[in-house]
Amino acid sequence: MEVLELKPIKEKKVSLCLIEKESKELSDAEYDNLLILLRGKKFNFATIDLCDDELKKIYQTPLAQFFDNFETPYYYVNIPDYAKIHLLNEISDKKEQVEELQGEYENLCLNPAEKESLKAQNLFSWIHLLKSEVKDKEDYLDLKLRPLWIIKKVLDIIEMINEDEINFIHFTHKELFSELKKLFEAQSIKVINFETNKIMKKKSILILT
Repeated sequence: MEVLELKPIKEKKVSLCLIEKESKELSDAEYDNLLILLRGKKFNFATIDLCDDELKKIYQTPLAQFFDNFETPYYYVNIPDYAKIHLLNEISDKKEQVEELQGEYENLCLNPAEKESLKAQNLFSWIHLLKSEVKDKEDYLDLKLRPLWIIKKVLDIIEMINEDEINFIHFTHKELFSELKKLFEAQSIKVINFETNKIMKKKSILILT
């Protein structure tokens, strides 16, 4: 079982094209722009954190097939199941509590005399508190813990490559983009934003910011 440890990159110059993407499909503009990107620069590998699909389905996606055609190694990186099971169980338990209390509250409110009672008010407050705790735990899992594991997986790949200069591409959701950019830069990785969804003219340069 892996431990969440971010090992610093030593004696390697690493740069990254970070791409915001919401699906594993490829529009014509995205395909053309990625084509320009891969033809213009050598990349050691690509990493993708867009799904939790079965492995068999993952490697049949247009995005995966695109990199197959270029013989560019690509890896799906995500938080392992064992690293999130505890939080998922806590979230599930609290959601069950909310459902039970919600049912009790609604039944109580069927009686107009009880709707404004102290018991009804306490139930309402308790439900609100539990819902808030659920959201906090879901946000922590999706927006904090998941990005850390993604960075850890990418650093492990970088460590395996025996080269002084490494370039790679990473695809991620909009929700994780800023957090991943911050975490990558904290590991001394140069981050370049690359927009694949903008239609570029034939003589235009890559949209790098």
